[in-house]
Amino acid sequence: MTRHIPTELLSFEERQVRAVQLTIKYPNRLPLIIKPVKGKGKVKGKGKEGKAGEDSAVAKFIVARTCTVADVLFRLRKSVNINEYQAIYLCVGDSVLSGSMSIDSIFDRHKSDDGFLYLEYCHESVFGRSLKQVFPVCGNVG
Repeated sequence: MTRHIPTELLSFEERQVRAVQLTIKYPNRLPLIIKPVKGKGKVKGKGKEGKAGEDSAVAKFIVARTCTVADVLFRLRKSVNINEYQAIYLCVGDSVLSGSMSIDSIFDRHKSDDGFLYLEYCHESVFGRSLKQVFPVCGNVG
């Protein structure tokens, strides 16, 4: 099975076959591959082997056609183990996606020739430091 093999190790034809297999098996779902934005670093989380502190490089999802970007962001946040102090954004090409956008419409406009929709994610610190540093009198915060 090719499920755990990184995309870069599969040829275009193998990825295309895999996308067709997924589409046949799950006709109401869309295959997504989400990678970190290049040059922005990777989110520290659980890597492929589940070891804490490894870089999480690629997230693969099969989502319902009715999903929104916000739904995918929720799943992605859990998958790459981003903390509550970081905001996460999805991009396609040079555009940041709005949370209310339908994945189905994005898929129709931006899917790759191999049948997958490739998205990129980036993250930013919301406060720039922990809540304990912002609110030192609140011992239970953060």
